[in-house]
This record gives sequence, C-alpha cells and structure tokens, in this order.
Amino acid sequence: MKYKKVFFIVTALAAVLLAVGAFYDLQITYALYEEGSAWAYVLKVVAEFPSLIVTCGMCAYLFFYSRAIGGKNRNARMALCVVGGTGGLVYVMTTLLRYLGVESGGAPYYIIVFAGIAGLAAILSAAAFMVRRRVLASSLDEAEAAHCMLSCIIAALATLVVINAVKIFWGRWRYGEMLSAGDTALSSFTPWYQPNGMNGHRSFPSGHSANTIILLFGTYFFRLMHKKIFTKVLLVVLPVAFLVAVGVSRIVYGDHYFSDIVAGTYLGALIVYVVGVVRREI
Repeated sequence: MKYKKVFFIVTALAAVLLAVGAFYDLQITYALYEEGSAWAYVLKVVAEFPSLIVTCGMCAYLFFYSRAIGGKNRNARMALCVVGGTGGLVYVMTTLLRYLGVESGGAPYYIIVFAGIAGLAAILSAAAFMVRRRVLASSLDEAEAAHCMLSCIIAALATLVVINAVKIFWGRWRYGEMLSAGDTALSSFTPWYQPNGMNGHRSFPSGHSANTIILLFGTYFFRLMHKKIFTKVLLVVLPVAFLVAVGVSRIVYGDHYFSDIVAGTYLGALIVYVVGVVRREI
C-alpha cells in the first residue's frame, strides 16, 4: 500500500479544488472560453483515443500470450480481452467516423468500420508481439507484466461504466449547450454538487480527464520495463502534461467546467486505486 498516503493527499487536494469549482466554475469558464477554438477541438478529438488504443493493445497481448503466461482463470482472462478489445476497437472506429462526418448506417459505413477494426487489430497484434519480445528481453517477470495489464484493462472498463453512469444521472448542462440553446442568462447552470437527474445533459464529470488517468496508469507497465531514470520520468511527465492540456482544452471549448475536470480526474484515480488495491497492484 505504498501509494496509500499519496492517494489521501490526492483526495484532500480534489476536495479543495471541488470547493473552488463550487464558487468559481463560471468565472473560470468566462476567463478561458473561446468559441470554436481550433486547438481545443483537436485535443477533444485526439484525447478520445490514446487510453483506448493502449487498453486494446493490452487486450491483444493477453489474448495471444495467455497460454504462455499461464496462471489461474486463463479462459476468463482471454474472454475479458476479447470483449474489452473488440468493444474498444468498435468505439474507436465509430467515434473516428463520427468526427470525420461520416453518416452511420448502410453497407459502406459498416464495411469501413469492419475494415478499420481489422486493420487496427492487425497493428495492435504486431505491437503486442514486439512488446512481448521486449518483456522477455528485460528483467520484468511476464506474469507481473500480465497482472499489470489486466489491472489496467479492468480499470479502463470500470471507468467507462462509472463515468457514463454518473454523467447520465447527474444531468449537468454544458456551458456550450446553454449558449447554443440561446440561454445567454445561463439559467440552466447548476453547481457540480447538484444532480439534475436524467435529462440528456452530460457535463459532469469529464470522461476525457478520467480516460487520461487510465493512460497514465497504463504507462506504469512501460515504466517497469525501463531502468533509465530519464525514461521513467518522461513516461510520467508526458501523460501528466497531456492530462493538464486536455483538461484546459475542455473548458476552453465549453464542454466542461473546472469542477467537471477535477471530478473526472479524481474518479479515474479512485478507480485505478481501488482496482490496484483489490488486485494488490499498489
């Protein structure tokens, strides 16, 4: 439980930041919002995919090499990888086509989706092969590597379920939604601590921020393979910088408030911590 104290500090910090959001969400949004910001939109699109692709890659690794790794519940592990990996690839392709403006439905659409899934699966399978060669060449125990990957996959799936469940039942209006609806007086705005029920609005919490935490957790596996301090530090600094950039961009684009970012980040960290404790990862 070496990260227990760290997690308590993170919890206290999140509580303070949520208190700030309770009073200053709108003021922070006023200061950062840029209508139609191009860079914020780019990060909005880009941030959808890294954690999913890393997770799908881990699913490919465990699926192909479960027999060699051995251990208990091998069949259940492989089934989880099939379901999680396939679902992740379907989400990646359908989301990508949505951002590209491709209309869903019809034979051409599904052909593109299936072709894309097949292509991504082939790339991730090749990547899994290369990663395994690196694992076998390192001092890292393959069973430990598999344990870490499975923890990441479970955390990613749990995050997807929890974050979307909270979004659906919390029903918080996005800042951009209110402006688009002509509510310039922001009469539909509610503080983060006030749930509004199932009304179709899903501002709280930020799924992008939660997913980036999963990406940070996923790099833990790669940090295990490297002995150089510089590489280990880089594998922490880059995801953290990405997390901050994505969080700011979500406010700039009007899709989230400061408290949404804090809550999404904290819930992602909480899920990772719980999975780590249950699976004795931390």
